[in-house]
Amino acid sequence: METKESENGRPTDVAMATYVAVGGGKKKTKRFGGDKKQQCCSHRPPKGALSSTYYSYSGASPVDAYQIDNESLLDHGADASGGDMTSYGDVTEPADDAVAVHCTYLERCLNIKCFAFFCCVFAVVSGALVTGYVSSVITTIEKRFEIGSSASGFIVASVEFGTLGAAIFISYFGGRRRIPAWIGFGACVQGIGAMVFVLPHLLAQTYTITGGLGGNSTLGDNVCTLGPQRAKKMYPGQICDLRGGFGNGPYVMILVLAQTMVGIGGSPLFTLGTTYIDDHVTRESAPIFIAFLYATGALGPVLGFGLGALMLQFYVDTFTFDNRILNLTPADSDWVGAWWGGFIICGVLLLLTSIPFFGFPKVLVREKQRLREKAAGLVDSKVVEDDPLGRTGPRNYGTSIKELPRSLWRLLSNPIYLITSLGICCEISIVSGFILFLPKYLETQFGLSKSFANLLTGGIGIPGAVVGILVGGYLLKRFQLGAKGAVQLTLILNLSASTGFGLLLFLGCDNVKMAGATTSYFNSSVQHLSRPDLAAACNVHCGCSTNEMELVCGVNGLTYFSPCHAGCVSVHAVGGSRRQNYTNCACIRADLDAQAAEWTGQGPMATNGRCRSTCDSLLPFMLLLFLMTFLVAGTQMPLLMTTLRSVQMEERAFALGVQFVLLRVFAYIPAPILFGTIIDTTCILWEKVCDGHGACLLYDVVHFRYKYVGNCAGMKLVGALFFGVVWLFIKRDESRRSRAKHKEDTTADHTEASCSWTGLEPVYDDNRPHASDVTTRDRKQDDQPVIYESSL
Repeated sequence: METKESENGRPTDVAMATYVAVGGGKKKTKRFGGDKKQQCCSHRPPKGALSSTYYSYSGASPVDAYQIDNESLLDHGADASGGDMTSYGDVTEPADDAVAVHCTYLERCLNIKCFAFFCCVFAVVSGALVTGYVSSVITTIEKRFEIGSSASGFIVASVEFGTLGAAIFISYFGGRRRIPAWIGFGACVQGIGAMVFVLPHLLAQTYTITGGLGGNSTLGDNVCTLGPQRAKKMYPGQICDLRGGFGNGPYVMILVLAQTMVGIGGSPLFTLGTTYIDDHVTRESAPIFIAFLYATGALGPVLGFGLGALMLQFYVDTFTFDNRILNLTPADSDWVGAWWGGFIICGVLLLLTSIPFFGFPKVLVREKQRLREKAAGLVDSKVVEDDPLGRTGPRNYGTSIKELPRSLWRLLSNPIYLITSLGICCEISIVSGFILFLPKYLETQFGLSKSFANLLTGGIGIPGAVVGILVGGYLLKRFQLGAKGAVQLTLILNLSASTGFGLLLFLGCDNVKMAGATTSYFNSSVQHLSRPDLAAACNVHCGCSTNEMELVCGVNGLTYFSPCHAGCVSVHAVGGSRRQNYTNCACIRADLDAQAAEWTGQGPMATNGRCRSTCDSLLPFMLLLFLMTFLVAGTQMPLLMTTLRSVQMEERAFALGVQFVLLRVFAYIPAPILFGTIIDTTCILWEKVCDGHGACLLYDVVHFRYKYVGNCAGMKLVGALFFGVVWLFIKRDESRRSRAKHKEDTTADHTEASCSWTGLEPVYDDNRPHASDVTTRDRKQDDQPVIYESSL
């Protein structure tokens, strides 16, 4: 090590690095060094140097070259930079005609706080797109392209196909490379994927609001028609001929492709980003930093649902929409909003968000040095050597694909890691399926408009999750919960949430009394029909379409599928309002006669819209929903920290990547499809399209509630069983560890106690050989992890 005298007379290490700028002119060589506070901008390259510089070791940025000192180079070694550190004696200076690098302004942002901030921005925009906006417009996409909930669930689940294919390789290889650049590239891919979402809207023909039967219609057209007028209507067979028989399958495939790209782009953020933050903060701060990252990720859906509510206020073909012809508002059942607009906004924001990540280096040397100096002030040098902050494990980890199978086996043979991951799968299944179809549930259960349902979901449901994540991270830090305590907290929150789902089963509304669907045409006391049949003697001669749903409420208290199904032959506007009165309704007359009821002064008539219900469960439902999302999200930080501490330090990124794959295989992909299929089983009336049935027109809301909420309660209980098994494993191994401690001397006890480097203590045996060194014989003896003693 070479030294020289500083201004205050003390010897300082000479920081040596080499930069080479591309430019014309003669190169000069220069050696520099000095005090730490002078190492950045007091040794700038001369004016004329190009701003794009390259160094003799890989993974560093222009700013880092000036703040690397000999001590940090020796501490981190080749492992910190990912390249050769042997040639750092000379500094090569370009000619004076290059552009100077002013690192004073750049270094202000090259710290872990700025990196975490940009990660939070990325998480917000990504969460707004993936979870919030897609969920808010999925029912509109169903109506626009005439697909069922199972098909829309497949579209939503396809985002995980991209994550599934990319997560393992990104986490395994990216964890040892320049993590910020990988995250920036992912943001670019996700932004492009958001743009691809718009293609079906651009390629499809102008939308018609007659349920696929062709031609734009207005309120009042769908009445009972007789004689030659019936021939003017088009029926499904004719429309299929006009479409050429292809339907909307190609558009669905484009949506699946877009979702896949979005999934690929989002993979690096929560795998590599979490590891990068964990590498550069203290053990006390790690839970809070990561909690804020996940909380902002949960805040994104709030903005996404709000954006969805805003965009659905505009008509799907907003540039050609003429309301004087269609006479529609967003509250009408025929309204289809501009679902595609938010994808353009999110795509542009994601592309802009990617830019800052490319400016961060592989290692924030100054942050690493600060952590080491803090550790050196707390414990002696021997303890610092053993502290996990300094451990990087075998240098070949994550560099060879040949070691990938062994590394994967090591993780999957870790029972605490594996069972914890399976329990998280149950939690994610609830979040993925429940939140996705929550706007649809509010629409059908409480008769809300799409935009208002999205506002309630984003404004009440999602904020509970944000608060829950932050509180979970705070509890970890406040009480310094160990592995056992974290799982105990998870069990308490899990069982409380299961009770809440049980209460949600009783907060809902009854089915609307619709003639021919949920009750009889001529005897409203019959509440259940063995088979829905909209045809009746009073409307069989009208030629009514079963696709053109335009609900009307008769004076007899029954809701009818359309004025045509009510047998109404004429319509009258009420003043200058949009309210329509349908008169001479044969089916209403027949029902009144059957009940021996007196006619009103206006005769048998109906008004547009469904009959009002007396259901008042919306307010208590939303209050309980806020509490439920709080409890469910509160388990996220304890489970994440349990996962990180159940593996060795060099395995963390790969462990999160493998866990992401497990979550995709067992939660994110099947959950939307499962929930969509369950919801489809509660459909009473289907729209008829070329290839069979399209979107559901009417649900049995009682069965919808029992199956939708009951499925969540069941998954919660299964998750509680998994976490109970994890708790038993930890308790067993802690008891074993406690007995072994009595046989150890005081020095060994002190060394083990220093191994707790975040809010949770490690739950792996540090003496286990690495995956690359494990043989078949050794693996049989070392598969069981050892749990360090918990604080509880």
